[in-house]
Amino acid sequence: EDIEVISDNEIGSLTRSFNVMTHRIRELMEQNVKEQEQKRKIELKALQSQINPHFLYNTLNMISMQIQVGRLEQAVDNIEKLHRLLRGMAKWDREVLVEDEFAILDAYLGIQSSRFEQRLSYELKLDDSLKKQYILAFILQPLVENAVIHGCETQRRRTKITVEGFLKEGRCYFVVSDDGKGMTEEQLKALREKLGRTAENENQSVSPGADGHIGLENVNKRIQIHYGSCYGIRISSQPDAGTTCRVELPLLEKECEQDVPSIT
Repeated sequence: EDIEVISDNEIGSLTRSFNVMTHRIRELMEQNVKEQEQKRKIELKALQSQINPHFLYNTLNMISMQIQVGRLEQAVDNIEKLHRLLRGMAKWDREVLVEDEFAILDAYLGIQSSRFEQRLSYELKLDDSLKKQYILAFILQPLVENAVIHGCETQRRRTKITVEGFLKEGRCYFVVSDDGKGMTEEQLKALREKLGRTAENENQSVSPGADGHIGLENVNKRIQIHYGSCYGIRISSQPDAGTTCRVELPLLEKECEQDVPSIT
């Protein structure tokens, strides 16, 4: 409650100023609570979309088939990769070492490469200077997943996916590219418009849109909430020439947090 102003002298002026200040403090506190609540909602939505259920179904089905035909070494290898991937999900709301994030990508792409056999190859290129930097966990996997879906699943010819990480002018850059079918100018424009929407739109759907690009809006929201609106995803694409997603982040260095126990 406001303090009653009982005079127009200096004491009264100070009292009015105090009341204005307390109102402003209360507004800032309420704003902070709303921002934290919004951040939590978006993080939860992002977690729900990180691993495509179809990917889990296809992976388990592939492992089952490998066991049935006696390809036990491949089956065990894919089980280990799936375990590594699921274990990484336990850190979804934290910053993790970039080299650990790339290990997750290696596991995911290794599984997909095994699934598509000769149709999918991949290359991970990470600068040594970036390995011990930190990145918000699971912001690269949805980009890689889209590269698999649009670059390999929709065509019969061989596809290559490349993921690069490097430092430039004090910032971190990650580039996910494929040589798949790419997008038309209209599709690219629509996707860019989606990514250009501000992170404040907390009611925006997290399911795949008409363009089928899974999780990109969630990733962009997470980046902007954690690092600022000047960071995020930039996309370029041409029909029959592939798609490139470029992620720009600030340089993050911090002490390593306690490791999350393995999922059993």
